[in-house]
Amino acid sequence: MNRIRTVVVGAGHLGKFHASKLKTLPEFDLVGIVDPSEQARAVAADQFAVPTTADHREWLGKVDAVVVASPTTYHRRVTSELLETGAHALVEKPLTSTAAEAEELVECALL
Repeated sequence: MNRIRTVVVGAGHLGKFHASKLKTLPEFDLVGIVDPSEQARAVAADQFAVPTTADHREWLGKVDAVVVASPTTYHRRVTSELLETGAHALVEKPLTSTAAEAEELVECALL
């Protein structure tokens, strides 16, 4: 069985929660964590033994799925860029900052 290569965007409380769950699921391969904070990346790299990056775009086309646990203001941009490469997405709530952004993101997911 091929494992689902997954990256978590956001190394805060919720990002670490999702990363810890992904590490326990045999269907998933946690391949990286994204966070702009160098300190957060260092903690995540140590805790989860995976590569970390400051920019989600380094993972475009390299993962099957993404968990977006970044601040809501980044959800639409980050998620849509990863969806456009064919990745599946789980996005923490709220989905986006506005209803219009949510509609755009849903349309992107349906393409």
